[in-house]
Amino acid sequence: MFNPQQEKIRIFTRRSVVLTGAKYAMLASLGLRLYYLQVKESKKYRNLSEGNRIRLLPVIPRRGIIRDRNGKTIIEGLPRYQLIYTPPKDKEIALENFYRISELIKLPKNRHEEIIAQIKNPALRNKKRSGILIENFLSWENIAKMKLNSRELSGVEVSYAESRFYPYENFTCHITGYTSMANENDEKEAKISKELLFHPDFRLGRAGIELSKQDELMGKPGVKEIEVDARGNYIKDLGYTSHKKGKDLKLTIDVDLQIRFQSLLKGKGGTAGEAASGVLIDVDNGDILALASVPDYDPNAFIRGISTDELNALYKNPDKPFINKAISVGYPSGSTFKPFVAAAALHYGIITPNTRIYCGGQTYLGSRRFDCWKKEGHGSLNVQEALQHSCNVFFYEIAKLMSIEQISEFATKFGLGEKFDIDLPQTIKGLIPTRMWKWANYREAWYQGETLVTAIGQGYVQVTPLQLAVSAARIASGGRQVTPRLIIKDNQYERNFPMISGMDPQNLQVVMGGMAKVVNSYGGTAFASRIEDPAMMMAGKTGTAQVKAKVKHANRALEKKDDNTHALFIGYAPVYKPKYAVSVVVEFGGGGSKAAAPIAKQILEYAQSRRG
Repeated sequence: MFNPQQEKIRIFTRRSVVLTGAKYAMLASLGLRLYYLQVKESKKYRNLSEGNRIRLLPVIPRRGIIRDRNGKTIIEGLPRYQLIYTPPKDKEIALENFYRISELIKLPKNRHEEIIAQIKNPALRNKKRSGILIENFLSWENIAKMKLNSRELSGVEVSYAESRFYPYENFTCHITGYTSMANENDEKEAKISKELLFHPDFRLGRAGIELSKQDELMGKPGVKEIEVDARGNYIKDLGYTSHKKGKDLKLTIDVDLQIRFQSLLKGKGGTAGEAASGVLIDVDNGDILALASVPDYDPNAFIRGISTDELNALYKNPDKPFINKAISVGYPSGSTFKPFVAAAALHYGIITPNTRIYCGGQTYLGSRRFDCWKKEGHGSLNVQEALQHSCNVFFYEIAKLMSIEQISEFATKFGLGEKFDIDLPQTIKGLIPTRMWKWANYREAWYQGETLVTAIGQGYVQVTPLQLAVSAARIASGGRQVTPRLIIKDNQYERNFPMISGMDPQNLQVVMGGMAKVVNSYGGTAFASRIEDPAMMMAGKTGTAQVKAKVKHANRALEKKDDNTHALFIGYAPVYKPKYAVSVVVEFGGGGSKAAAPIAKQILEYAQSRRG
């Protein structure tokens, strides 16, 4: 018989059993989960907890110091303090904190508004940087204000940093280069962590030695562990991995010679134009004593913070102040090329020291006329006299009997068309043409008329002032393969160079005699720039190079000006025991005898006078 009361009891009992089972199942599941989290995953969550409490901060090492050969500091680091603000996520609190900061530190109105905009809209910030740089050069007064109010200012950090300083400013800018903060484009090329790259204290080299020796100069960063509270405020230091200071470098540069050369090129005591460059080399060891280029710029402007107007003015300057013209621009060599043609002609027996050629002011190759710079001609000349008077016809005539390969071979033996690794970026190779080169670039045959033009340093020839100075040093050394350098390693000042292969010292003496006549004999193209002290006399060769329109192989398009000739000079001194070799190029300066040779005279006089 059905009993409703018993049925209710049975249903209740069954439900109780099910609910009790579910309860114990849930408890068991919770217990297992707690066991998993507390035992199996304890290390993971302990690390997460520590991560919220511990912050790892990169420690930026001091960049290496750079000195000249005499120990004078060319680049150094000066202490500075930065104020960095890392806003909390709550924008109201972030703004409130910043208003407190701005009450303590007076910021320019535009900078104040810029920071407020970044706090309100984080998208405006550099996403790679954790904080906003409020002040790059914090005064001692403001440092004290920040320290006194640090408890009320969450997310604020006073950071010690180093500021690069270039004591010789414009005079060494093309050697030193400069540094600046990293940007988005640097991330693609950088081989270091983003945390380091975008740290407010970290700087990248942008030009010169700062760029080429970035890895050595930057040193090895350290890591600092600090404990922070829930709001991100500093509590205490927890640990420290030491950093390693950047490597110091010693350059071959003599900063006094550098300043004098740069000043001469600027027209202070010389006759330089708007753009010019030059190199002074020690003949004995290849040390670059001065590497000058104008116009120039002050690298300290990039440390202080260069204005947009100032930067635009530099970029728009047609004479390119950021370009190191001594190593990065190729010029027609003009008549400074003639000593190497003479050496080749002597070597291959095309002429002897006594061979005489008549110059009537012009010569012909077929129906094409080739003119000498002296319309009435030079008369009968030997090779030394041809160098002395820079006679074009003499070199046209010997070029008729030579191949372009014979000329290019000797030009390259003396360092023209060679890319020298002197630890500076953007050093170019220049161009000494050959038949194969022309065919590879133009799919055209080489013509004999082009050999004649090449023989006076025109046509396709492109050389740098560094190469010209090296060529002068190789002549002055008696035919040794002098190789330039800019950095002295392990205090090794002495270097030995082998003789240039296939070089007959007697032939070279003939060429050197001609270069001595250029400067020291009446009628020589640089006679007006002679050094009258017999112990300091210089030898050299002037050059006046015509500037053509932009051609396919040109390294840089040069704008035509009123005078479309560059002025050049190569030389060495003293004549009888050469110690210094020099090159000078004055863009659109006219004749080498008027614009370039006087500068070379003054820098060689100064260099020798300092030796005592």
